[in-house]
Amino acid sequence: MTELPVKHGISAATTQNISATGVLFSTEEVAELGSTVSFTVEVVMDGKRLNLVCEGQVVRVEHENGRTHVAARLSDSFFEPV
Repeated sequence: MTELPVKHGISAATTQNISATGVLFSTEEVAELGSTVSFTVEVVMDGKRLNLVCEGQVVRVEHENGRTHVAARLSDSFFEPV
């Protein structure tokens, strides 16, 4: 899968995997298991840039080489124009 840019906190993040019900992204931010996270994924659909605005519950956190890998189950998401 292509990595997509994610806006989460103040650090750069990228998706590792994304589906209709969840997302795995890599970030420098801290995330706690069970917490609620809000983030935006930048996507291109039909040649138009859109933001996929998401909220979800953190279901897994892994640390590797100074990065945090966060898996979240989506509770809400919607598209908005950039």
